[in-house]
Amino acid sequence: MDLEEKLKEIIYRVLEDETLQIDFNLNLHDYHEIDSIQLVSILIEIEKSLSVKVPPRKAREMNTFQDLLTFIKSKKMS
Repeated sequence: MDLEEKLKEIIYRVLEDETLQIDFNLNLHDYHEIDSIQLVSILIEIEKSLSVKVPPRKAREMNTFQDLLTFIKSKKMS
């Protein structure tokens, strides 16, 4: 399973909704299904599942799931 699929799996698990259509280029704030608490839960789950810590300052700079995915990939490659 590639990182994109793993990230989707985490998002589905946290939101408890596998029917959600995830567009990695859509602004995170445009997802009405995701509130700030759920977003923090996604970040915590990424840390647990993928062993990648997303610093809060860095998380605030991310606007899309693609930004998040790119950050995860950069940490996994280093």
